[in-house]
Amino acid sequence: MKNNFKFFTRAAGILCALAFSMSLTAAAQDLKPAKDKATKKYGYQAKGSKNWVIPPSYDDAKKFVDGYAEVEIGGFTGLIDVNGNMVFPAIYDNISKFDKFGYCELMRKVDGVKLRGIADRSGRIIIPVQCRNVDVDRSGYYIYAKYDTVMPGFEPDDLWAVYDNQGREIFPPQFYTTPSFYNGVAIARDGKTGLYGMISDDGRILKPFNFFSISHYSTGFRALGTDLSHHIWSPDLKDGQMLRQPGAIIPYDPKDDPVRAAAWRKGPVGIRLHSNNVKLVDMHVGFFGTQAACRSLDIDWGFGRFIRLEPCIVPAGTPDAMYYGSGNRYYTLKAILYEADGSFVREVCSRGWIEGDCTDGAFYNAGGKEVWMILANPNTIALPAFTTNVHDYRAFDHRNIFEGLGVSIGEVSRLCRPYEYRSRIIDIFEAENIGVNTYIPRVPSAGHARSEFIASKAPIFHYPFRMGEVVNCVVVEKDGVLKADLSDDLVMRYRDRLDDPGYSFSEGSEVIFWGPNNARTIKLNLEVASYDGNQTKDDVHGTGYSYVINLDMYEEDGTWLRTIASAPWVDFVQDGVLIFQPLGIALISPFAATPHGKGHPGYQPNHHVPGQYPPSAQPQNGHYGQGQYQTPAQPQKPAIGTNRNSEANRGGTTSTGGARNSVAGAGTASSSTVPGAGAVHGAGAVPGAADGHHAPMHGLQPLPHTLSALESALRYGRY
Repeated sequence: MKNNFKFFTRAAGILCALAFSMSLTAAAQDLKPAKDKATKKYGYQAKGSKNWVIPPSYDDAKKFVDGYAEVEIGGFTGLIDVNGNMVFPAIYDNISKFDKFGYCELMRKVDGVKLRGIADRSGRIIIPVQCRNVDVDRSGYYIYAKYDTVMPGFEPDDLWAVYDNQGREIFPPQFYTTPSFYNGVAIARDGKTGLYGMISDDGRILKPFNFFSISHYSTGFRALGTDLSHHIWSPDLKDGQMLRQPGAIIPYDPKDDPVRAAAWRKGPVGIRLHSNNVKLVDMHVGFFGTQAACRSLDIDWGFGRFIRLEPCIVPAGTPDAMYYGSGNRYYTLKAILYEADGSFVREVCSRGWIEGDCTDGAFYNAGGKEVWMILANPNTIALPAFTTNVHDYRAFDHRNIFEGLGVSIGEVSRLCRPYEYRSRIIDIFEAENIGVNTYIPRVPSAGHARSEFIASKAPIFHYPFRMGEVVNCVVVEKDGVLKADLSDDLVMRYRDRLDDPGYSFSEGSEVIFWGPNNARTIKLNLEVASYDGNQTKDDVHGTGYSYVINLDMYEEDGTWLRTIASAPWVDFVQDGVLIFQPLGIALISPFAATPHGKGHPGYQPNHHVPGQYPPSAQPQNGHYGQGQYQTPAQPQKPAIGTNRNSEANRGGTTSTGGARNSVAGAGTASSSTVPGAGAVHGAGAVPGAADGHHAPMHGLQPLPHTLSALESALRYGRY
């Protein structure tokens, strides 16, 4: 009933405005502007007559349009009707034509700034001329006005307010874009965060502003939360359901604080810390220099729990608090425990600070009671206790946030600008869930499942590859010979896209996380190709299908976790090493005759040692330093990539539909790569992610795209 009343009110207003306009237009057709030679002023005369209908009293005058004419007095513009009555005084720089709803826009310049307002044909000012911009809804009932608005902790920004057609405020300035109402509700975008919510035209916020996107459908609304939860609501928003996105994690929350936003991923701040890379530490100086004796924290880690170090505002006088002068605030660094999905568990430490760093990580002082070592490598080997040398130690002054958190004045100041903060919010929320599409499980048909089972009889499809056995590689051609350079790590690049509602992430890289116990595994699985193309053909078992090869990761208890990548075939097999060239991935099989393969008498598991980590996992602009720690028995590793984030700190995007990620770029080198590489239904490895200390493999030969060739190559070491 309320919406029907609004409709009839709008319709009646439009008809009255049209009737009034028609009567004025008829009268105005007989008037034309003319200049009085004696006074040099303008007035209006009837057509074919020299008599003044409207006396000459204006510096300039324009023709009547829809019964109104602009006149100029003293350099300013006003508006008169056919009787010469001043509808709007000559105090404006511009007056627009009346629209179909009977509104016009008034504009005047104040100190070089254009201010605007809305008025109607009667001369009533609906929205005062104080706005940066104005707009009218397509229904004519809602009017939007943009004001220069100050939000606490941020610089002023132009935000939209909402009014009805009588000028009554429905919402004060707070929206990034103009809401579009339908049946009394609208999708709105918050001016501070850029996130979406739902509002009503009676001034209520129906859904909070914590959604990446909201879409309107004939059956209601669909929304994507910042935790990547999918929401479906009825048209009246009373009924709904929520579906969890597999693998999604509730992201780090800046809490409308530019300091928290700037500190994210500065050193260990904001990243997800698991039991294998955060340790209780005792420092002592020995014969070989400073050493750190590390042991496990006394924390219930549950299954997949992690800790974040988060800067939080505390009262003045809090011991060892970090001061922020511009905001006159104090911060401490809390250690907070979360479940695997990012839901809050408890505060582990209510105050703390980073007291220093070294080449292997940082040192967190937990309330003055104990010190934790935050190891930068997310895949640090999971040992209950170990001792490591401390190289290039630097102590920090944590009296202010700039020293204590590693942020700069410029970074915090930049994020005080709302448009910069909005961009940062999206960066954080996306980066925390890079590669999320890889967690969507595949459900084959019964017929396909049976064929895949039959075709996967070879031992290679049952072998669990462990950490250090699936690594990045780059295949290059030099002097007519193909060569593969293997890394020690696995860094992937993703470009995720979600549907219903659609949302595309930015591209990002991820250091694949092998679990807090380094016990996750990767297996090769065959999937019936969805189209008849050039994939791996079954010429052995007679299933009649071609297959793509999925690299599936499993939890330590054997449950499926994600598909990190897919490829149409294996490009090379040499000495038991499988190479997926477009993916930039090599798998060191149990038949490998390389120094790192189990088929070699000197085989050693290629696990990371405590404190050793890939530079790609180092913080950018943080406290971790530039060098590499190496224990006496381990060679030093060169840089392999550009992102320091583990699976617990993932951040990027995917662009093909469905549950698979598109190639965001295969690992390649500057010299020419292997010709004839096929399309990949998986993720791309980070370019240049090889160059580890594995010995290069020379003289690679392309492998035919058949199961028989793959099984033969693995059985005999080469095809």
